[in-house]
Amino acid sequence: MNDENFRTQIWNHLANVRFKANYCHWCAANAARLSYFYSLIMSFGSSSSVAAWAIWGKYPSVWAVVVVFMQVLHIVRVHIPFIKQETTFSEMAFKLENLYLRCEKLWHEWENEKITPEKAKEEFYTCREKQVCIEHEGARCPKLSFVIKKVQTDTNQDLLRNLGIGEK
Repeated sequence: MNDENFRTQIWNHLANVRFKANYCHWCAANAARLSYFYSLIMSFGSSSSVAAWAIWGKYPSVWAVVVVFMQVLHIVRVHIPFIKQETTFSEMAFKLENLYLRCEKLWHEWENEKITPEKAKEEFYTCREKQVCIEHEGARCPKLSFVIKKVQTDTNQDLLRNLGIGEK
């Protein structure tokens, strides 16, 4: 493997890790937001049961539907993977952030010729193995094309801002 190909491999890995960290941050933030609104609906439904005493006599079927709906929401919550994995997404994001810093350090050392090719390749494959472990231990992020495009744009801006290289 020549130096230019290896340089490209380091860059691609660094950009990929940055993208995945950003994507996991998006998943964590949106899982938290969804969890918040889910809890808000559950709280509203539970607390409104006290107020419902007055309307049970007039509209018992409406209230029965509300009660059934709230019970179904309560039961299915544990089966909604996106909400359930909020913490896992967050943990993955921070692990990937740490890995990104390690990759960035490798990039700088390689660019400034402060690391031997043998040591650089060893570090590169250690980083690749670490990425596989993080992904294997973590949750599967949903693949949403509109999010992928947004996160790719954010990642390109991050790389351009932090390293001065990348797409504008």
